[in-house]
Amino acid sequence: MAFKNKTLCVWDADSEPENFGNALIYQWNGYIKSDAIHSIPLYIELNSNRLRAKYLAFIHDLGESRIGNKSLIEHLVLEDEFSYWWMTLFVEKSVYKSPITEAIRMLALDEIINQHKPSRIQLVSNNKILNRTLCDLCRSLDIIYEWKHLPSKKPLNFKSAYMLLPSGILSLISLARYTFFRWPLRSIKKTVWLKRENSVFFCSQFSNINPSSFSSGKFTSDLWGGLPNLLNSKNIHVNWLHFLVSPDSSPKPKVAIDYLKRFNQSGKDKEIHSFLVLQFCS
Repeated sequence: MAFKNKTLCVWDADSEPENFGNALIYQWNGYIKSDAIHSIPLYIELNSNRLRAKYLAFIHDLGESRIGNKSLIEHLVLEDEFSYWWMTLFVEKSVYKSPITEAIRMLALDEIINQHKPSRIQLVSNNKILNRTLCDLCRSLDIIYEWKHLPSKKPLNFKSAYMLLPSGILSLISLARYTFFRWPLRSIKKTVWLKRENSVFFCSQFSNINPSSFSSGKFTSDLWGGLPNLLNSKNIHVNWLHFLVSPDSSPKPKVAIDYLKRFNQSGKDKEIHSFLVLQFCS
């Protein structure tokens, strides 16, 4: 049902919504509800099942979308008919890794726009991504769009200034940090893997190592729980390929190498441990 003034305002600001004449205001965040002010998060809660189904259908249709004579899933086939599509963040659907909440809000806003059919949409926000998304949506629907850009309240510090650097420079800095942190791993000798019928292979981050592992020489990790002991009891030989994640979540490389030596000495011919090392680090 269309409303009289034909203006819909999307309010994405920390302050309470202001009076924009007769505009119908929808908060991008927050749950304030009145005659003129509505809440997109509240709308999502009231229509959660339908919006969840819409999001899942969108991901499914994206994978099945045709590019030439193949679907996107088929274009991403690696080998043995396994598609990389099933390893993407789209399929994983993790709210910690993907902007799923934002996507569902956009689906909700799309429904709201179809219900009210405004002739003008106004965004009050400093969110540039939201601005681009709404601008494209309004262009496709032939709706007048206006962005009231709010100044950022975050002070310029080292981190924010760093993120303003060009992507090429950021990539080089990240590569340099990656190489510097893992440079000591170049001293690791070439690994001779266990190649037996009852051998298995694991590739895992080298983190959550139990401190008692260093003294005992027995590989125990909170990440894997009792799996190493279970495999050992079943006389299954294990090849462990570890990788260091970051200085915050993994031991320092020299410490990690000491762990590695102890694990290999203790494991003898039942398990072998090594580190993933890029060619330019070795």
